[in-house]
Order: sequence, then structure tokens, then C-alpha cells
Amino acid sequence: IQSQVSRQPAIHLITSEDAATLNVENLSAYKRVDGLFYRGAGPDALQPQAFDFGGSAAGFLAMVANGRLYHVTLPSTYCYLTPRAIDGSFDYKLADMLLTDEYYSGVIFNKTTSSVLFIDSNGNITTPANPANGYPHVNMNLDFIRFIDRNSMYYVRAFLLMAERDRSQYYLYNFYGFMTTAAPFANQEGESRIVLPASSALLKATASAGHPGRSVIYFSTGDHRLQMLTAAENPVENVVYTFDSSEKITSICTYTVKTFPNNYLDRFAVATTTADGGWKLYSFETDGVDLLPDPQVFSGTGGTVRSICYLP
Repeated sequence: IQSQVSRQPAIHLITSEDAATLNVENLSAYKRVDGLFYRGAGPDALQPQAFDFGGSAAGFLAMVANGRLYHVTLPSTYCYLTPRAIDGSFDYKLADMLLTDEYYSGVIFNKTTSSVLFIDSNGNITTPANPANGYPHVNMNLDFIRFIDRNSMYYVRAFLLMAERDRSQYYLYNFYGFMTTAAPFANQEGESRIVLPASSALLKATASAGHPGRSVIYFSTGDHRLQMLTAAENPVENVVYTFDSSEKITSICTYTVKTFPNNYLDRFAVATTTADGGWKLYSFETDGVDLLPDPQVFSGTGGTVRSICYLP
């Protein structure tokens, strides 16, 4: 006798070598790794790289594993991930990052062709249009370093950090994207790519987050200092907040709180480790860019905060 569980709250968990879907109530497994893929469509030795849920208007689950994209459109009766081809071929290798938005799209990076690509809610992978006022994001002939998510509420908005093959030069692209036929991909705020000096502290960042509405990146190089880069033609970096010297920043999150009719309160969260093996979470209000004093502080014992997720 087979039983079916549907439309239940679940946690999708990945490690470097495993994946599972868990019951929120008691953390029992709805599905182990073998049950996540359609009829053995998963790789023989699973190496998950990224996993995310996209869209509320048309939802989907997407996993990057072993350099490929696996996808399922929601709601789905059986919720099996299936491999997706790029231009009819599975001969590609994706970077280990995946960005999704609140509607129906996601963004991946194909290292084989050095190209930014879109995923729609049906798992189709498409090439974005080149921005009219900026650099193309396909066949870039550059090495991918990472996406820096700006945590936009409605569509993918991020910075893209790239490097010349010999690491002689680094570039920062500022983009937003959404699935439309007119202009699905464009540079934000009319900027072309920004050249970063080799001395830029951002290149050594261990935690980073982009501002949702401004050309600013907050980051840390693993110590107690929070730094900010202003993404302009001549980028400027400076320290904007200093925590206790015994703490080390482990995660950063920027987000907006929507209030009716069109006001957005920018908020900012930083997690640190403490000298006694505990952790702290700081929640700041901002004046748009700068952090306001007297953050809310939450603390706990044991463990390290590696990711912060805001639930509206």
C-alpha cells in the first residue's frame, strides 16, 4: 500500500554529499536522496551544489548538482526532480550558485560557455537578451567568482563578480532580471561593468550581501568588521560597523519590509560567532544605506549561523 503526502510544510536539506526532504514537525524524512529524482534520473554519486525554491505565482524547486540543473514545477503530484538540458545537450557545467525570485524565474551560471542563463517555472533554460546600455552576459570569456544576492522581493537582482582567466583583472556587474520578452536582462541603474582593483577587500569576502535598492555591497573578510563597497565607476570601500573584537562575522542579509502602499523599510541582519562558542544575530534598521544604532540582538549557544532568511 502506497501513501501520498501532498501540500505539507517541508524542509529541503542538502549537504556536500546528500539531500533529503524533511517533515517540519519532527524532522522525519519524507524523501531520502533516492526518492528525490525521477526513476533514477539523479547522478550516480550525488554532489549537491545549490538548492532553492522559486516563485509564488508559479512555483518550482531547482537543484544544481554535479554541475547540472535538476528541476520540478510545483504543485507536482510526485515532486520528482528531473535533469534539464541546455540547447538539447547535457554537456555543460554549472557554478555552485542558484538565485530565484518571488514570481517564476531563476538565474544560473554556465561555466562551460561563461554565460548567465535563466530558468523559468517549467524548467526551460534560456539565454537572456544583452543589455542595451551595458556588457553582454553570455560567452563572456571570464571566470565566474560568485553572485552577490541583493534579496529583491519580486525578481532576481544581484551583483555578478567575474575575473579574467589569469586573474589579472576583476569585474563587478550589476544586474536585474525577470522573464519578459522585451528586456529580460539588463544592467541596473544604467551602469556598465565596474573594474575592481586587485587590492579590493571584497575579493577576500567570506560573507556578503547586496543592498536591495542601491548599488552597495556589505561584506566581511571573516573578522569583526563590517565593510561596505559602493559600486560606482571608482568603487570605494570602508568599514561601516565594528562588532566586539572577540566576534567574527559569519553571515549577512539585507531585505526590505513592504508597507502599504509603497514604502519599503530597509533592514539589515548580521550573524557572528562569539568567543565562548556561541552566536549572535543583530537586526539593524537603516536610513537607506547607513546602519542605525541600537540593533536588536539575539543570541544562542553552540553552532554557527551560515545563512539568514527573512520571512515576511
